Amino acid sequence: MKNAIPILMYHLVAPQSAPAFRKYTVAPRAFAAQMAWLAAAGYTPIDLDAWLDQRWGERSLPNKPIVITFDDGFQDCVKYAVPSLERRGFTAVFYLIAGLMGKTSQWLLSDRGIEFPIMDWVNAQHLLATGFQCGSHSMSHPHLAELSVIDCRNELQQSRRLLEDKLGH
Repeated sequence: MKNAIPILMYHLVAPQSAPAFRKYTVAPRAFAAQMAWLAAAGYTPIDLDAWLDQRWGERSLPNKPIVITFDDGFQDCVKYAVPSLERRGFTAVFYLIAGLMGKTSQWLLSDRGIEFPIMDWVNAQHLLATGFQCGSHSMSHPHLAELSVIDCRNELQQSRRLLEDKLGH
């Protein structure tokens, strides 16, 4: 596709991972190497607002744009990924489980028998203040396709409202 923009989706950046979550985990050193490669290859991370503005003709994008995202709002991503991103002046989008902020990834207990700490609202506010974007992933990370239309809509709307309330937009 001619004008396609690559989107990288990460889940957990951490020094160790449980075997049941290994395929979703990147070690901090490997993550830093990936960010170094992107920089050396001339990629410029953008957020989704920049992408949308470009689609509406309101902004032009850098020569090699890329979007970097993190699903689930794991605390270890704040601890291990953000410093690598900041060193390079990179931005990223963090998708948060609004109803579990400051708690753990409870949905993984039944799926994989593990759980990880989720960032709290202070961390999310700090991300915004330092140039990162935060978006809604859901309230509790259910399997949305398995919910009724009404329950799915409620899960997504409640998450958005809570993010707007806690983060100011």
